[in-house]
Amino acid sequence: MNGRSFLIAIAMVMLAGVVVTARDGGSFDGSRPASQGAAPPPGHARGHRGPGEPRRIPLDRVESLLAKMKTAQPRAYDHLQRLRRDHPRAFMRAMVRIDRFHRRMADLPAEMQKTIAAQRENRVERFDLLMEYRRATDETVRAPLRQKISGLTSRLFDADQKLKEYKLEQLTKELEQLRAELKDRATRREELIAEAAEQFMATPPFNPGTAR
Repeated sequence: MNGRSFLIAIAMVMLAGVVVTARDGGSFDGSRPASQGAAPPPGHARGHRGPGEPRRIPLDRVESLLAKMKTAQPRAYDHLQRLRRDHPRAFMRAMVRIDRFHRRMADLPAEMQKTIAAQRENRVERFDLLMEYRRATDETVRAPLRQKISGLTSRLFDADQKLKEYKLEQLTKELEQLRAELKDRATRREELIAEAAEQFMATPPFNPGTAR
């Protein structure tokens, strides 16, 4: 793995944490090289986007995210700074994705946000240790690295369990609400049908000539 691929892979590892939402935000593995298209205009970062999501983010938002990561995720921050220095376009795309990730986490409880932040930092640290392990040839060096990797894997497993338990809790609440709604609809069946019919009949007739 060359230096450029390593930096891009690290940036993608930082995005590999679990996002606890009803829809899966997906992960980014950095398997494709950075696009060689036109650079983003001054003052904005550009990257891939989902429906309704921004294509660019202001540079003050980039700096704000980096400031948060410097404290909460120092390893991730250091790798991003290297990516920014050596591969600005890949850095900009990574920051757009990180911004998207942070916005999706905004509604989570503070405890879950901390768990996800720690999980992402542990992923980066484990990736660093893996690179050290692959470079090492002496078993006296490799053995403690294996132990550290095992310890981090244990932490990641526990964090993943905690996040899955939270997701299950939220899904259970939604299921209970849906059951209550279905029970209410069954009880009020005739009333709701009559109300829906009245609303339908009160709807103004559709005129194809006014449709646009």
